[in-house]
Amino acid sequence: MIGFCFDSTNVNYIDVATALGILGWLSGVKIVAEFGENTVEEIEIICKDLQPDFISLSAMASLSAGIEIPIICRFDLAQKLITFPPLAAFVLVQNASLTAGGSDAHAFVKELGESYHLFLCDGFTKDNIHEVQRVYQPYGYSLKGGKELAPGLKNFDDLAEILEALETN
Repeated sequence: MIGFCFDSTNVNYIDVATALGILGWLSGVKIVAEFGENTVEEIEIICKDLQPDFISLSAMASLSAGIEIPIICRFDLAQKLITFPPLAAFVLVQNASLTAGGSDAHAFVKELGESYHLFLCDGFTKDNIHEVQRVYQPYGYSLKGGKELAPGLKNFDDLAEILEALETN
């Protein structure tokens, strides 16, 4: 999956034309349209133009039942919010300290994984990825490429280390 942020207040914002240009270079990936404080109308227009496979929303966002695209609900563990959009099939957990201890957060993340397809956004490293995989059995991981060093140039060393560790699992 590849995600594009369409929240104009976010530093990672990208417009639809640029996203479509990037997608022209890719094949075989699912598209995730990420939204923040967007209105339902904005979401509908972007979805019409982009045709994403998934929509990513904050746990506090609401969306009309008229959009029939699977929802990935972004959940910030620090907020301790336990309600999700009723249409959500996936949950992306942010700000998690993924230790296998007996903490409430640990139990809550495990419980989320039993009810939803669970994506983990952070809390894992190349050194603990095997333990995280064993304990939480996530559906997937959300990896970010970081800032460009120069136009078109990024350092993907951290991502490569995580992917290599997952390959050996």
